[in-house]
Amino acid sequence: PAPAVRFGSISRDTDILLDEQAAVGRCELNLPASLSVPALLSGPDQRSFYLGTPPEQRPAALAMMQSVMLRLLTTMPPGQVKFTLIDPIGLGESFGGFMHLADHEESLVNGRVWSEPAHIDRRLTDLTDHMGQMIQKYLRNDYDSIDQYNEQAGELAEPYRFLVAADYP
Repeated sequence: PAPAVRFGSISRDTDILLDEQAAVGRCELNLPASLSVPALLSGPDQRSFYLGTPPEQRPAALAMMQSVMLRLLTTMPPGQVKFTLIDPIGLGESFGGFMHLADHEESLVNGRVWSEPAHIDRRLTDLTDHMGQMIQKYLRNDYDSIDQYNEQAGELAEPYRFLVAADYP
């Protein structure tokens, strides 16, 4: 898999970043007024994030989630990314564009965008069951992560599964 997926950038004024000694002038630094670094989801243990926003920023938050999903699709090998999409408020509208993936391979989006509580519970149970099966049947104590397993598995590599939920909880 890609070692990291960029989802934006983080910018800070350098005054905030300076320690107390540099701020009082004891240290001469030639820094720009602000610094910007890429915001990354790196893996395998840090491929999760939570984005909390006020209601007026919902469209921007959804756009960021969709951007991350597209980046995952384009940086990972074909067929190695599968999404379970949950949208209880938007009833699927938040991820409607991704449903075109189902036209080619339904399992890429787990069939549909899930919005009903009973269906969401079932999908979460399915994901948990699958994780348990992977750990018990394939990883055991031989591999520390799915990445290690996939390196050895070659063409039998297990797809990476991502749970994407809008308007949680």
